[in-house]
Amino acid sequence: RLTRVTFPNSVTIIDGGAFSFNRLTRVNFIGDAPIAGGTNVFKGNRALKQLMVSPSAVGWGSSWSGVRVVLAE
Repeated sequence: RLTRVTFPNSVTIIDGGAFSFNRLTRVNFIGDAPIAGGTNVFKGNRALKQLMVSPSAVGWGSSWSGVRVVLAE
């Protein structure tokens, strides 16, 4: 099961449930916010508390698919 994943800026859509029930603890997004094909992209990843996003990326709100968004330093 996955524990970490980094999405490159070429990712533009992620289907709902695509990363459900893994053991994710860290998720990084390099580019702009992708379209979520559902609301539960990360469902069941209890240890995942935040998504790290590039400060130059656009389209992010305070959360994405139910997970808090934090700007990476």
